[in-house]
Amino acid sequence: MKQIFKFIDVNRLYKNCVLASVAHSIMVGEYGFLSSEQSWDENNYNFQDMEGGRGTISFSDNYFVCVIKKNINYQNYNKNIICDLLHGAAKKYVDLAHREALQYVLEEINGEIIPVVSLIFWGDKDKIWANLSQDEIFDLADNMLKPILYDEDKAIDYWKNYYEMSLEQIELLKKIYFKRLNNTGKIFLNNEIKKILMDWFEDIDECIESFQEINIFFIEE
Repeated sequence: MKQIFKFIDVNRLYKNCVLASVAHSIMVGEYGFLSSEQSWDENNYNFQDMEGGRGTISFSDNYFVCVIKKNINYQNYNKNIICDLLHGAAKKYVDLAHREALQYVLEEINGEIIPVVSLIFWGDKDKIWANLSQDEIFDLADNMLKPILYDEDKAIDYWKNYYEMSLEQIELLKKIYFKRLNNTGKIFLNNEIKKILMDWFEDIDECIESFQEINIFFIEE
């Protein structure tokens, strides 16, 4: 078991997932074909690269588990790999992995439905661990992890470039992102923001649905 990603902790990781989701919720109005690229299910952040790779980060009480499936050779897949990847992890991480994260990477192999992963790492507010090296994880994950491991400014720049966001869209991203972080439970956006989205995009149904996944709603007229 090795300590990895010493530059980030569970709090920063969670904030980056929220940031990514707010950017997605805004820009899915422009890029509807990317609607399945990110989603939240309770405390599980799901992401995929539209090339067959996907992952989940499950959060719970200041700790998390991340699982990623990328470029799997299904023919030779050994289901015991999960035990090897979680070797040495405390019980709370193993339980979270099996109860939540691994349920999002299930595949049918030889008639049996099992979780299929390339890598697993886990951590809390102090440290992050894995049974793979940091370089191995970056290699296996390809580019899937980069935007959620950046510091805040670089993460904002990443989504700005990824979605080709205008300055006005970046300002809206920051406004909603910080409002989400500074409030617990449901938050509500006024109709002025809804009108802005409707001015930018022909259809904002996907925007509304994505916002709702992170407990953001529009005030009803």
